[in-house]
Amino acid sequence: MRILVALIGRTMPGFHPLLDLIGKEFGATVTTEFLDMPITRSFRSQRGQYDAEVFLKELAPMVSHHADMTAFITREDLFAGGLNFVFGLASGRNCIVSLARLDPRFYGPVSSPAKANAIFKERIQKETLHELGHTSGLGHCDDKNCVMSFSNSLEEVDAKGRAFCERCKKEIKTKSG
Repeated sequence: MRILVALIGRTMPGFHPLLDLIGKEFGATVTTEFLDMPITRSFRSQRGQYDAEVFLKELAPMVSHHADMTAFITREDLFAGGLNFVFGLASGRNCIVSLARLDPRFYGPVSSPAKANAIFKERIQKETLHELGHTSGLGHCDDKNCVMSFSNSLEEVDAKGRAFCERCKKEIKTKSG
C-alpha cells in the first residue's frame, strides 16, 4: 500500500514522526508532496473558513496519482455541511485534515510552548490516522481508546489513543490485503 501525505502551504511541525506512524499503522510506504496554497473556490468569506468538501475535490487532481490514499494537511480552518468546524474529512481514497483547531494557539496564548507543541503534534497524528482510517473503509469505533473513535471536541481528541484497536487493525489488513 502507498500513502501520500500532501502538505499544503506552510509546513506543519515535526511531520516525520507522523509519516513513520502512518507507515507503521497501515504497513504502507509513505511519501510526501508539498503544495502551494491553491486559489480555491472553497473559501467562504462570511465564515472565514474553507468548505472541506469543495476544498478536497479541488485538491485531489493536484497531486501525483501513485498513491492508494492521500492525506492533505492544511492549516486552514474547515467546515462541512451544517457543522461549525471539522478537524478533517474523508471522501473516497482522499482525506483532508485541518491543523487550525488542533493547535492550542488557535484559542489564545499558551503558557508552555513546548507542551503546546507536544499536544499539537499528538492531535495531528490522531486526526490524520483517523481520516486515513476512513479512506481505507473504516467507520467510527466504539472503543474510546481507538484512534477511530468519534471526536466532536478537543477533549475527545485528547482522550483517545494514537493507534487503531485490534478490531480496526484487522479490518485494515483485510481491506488492504
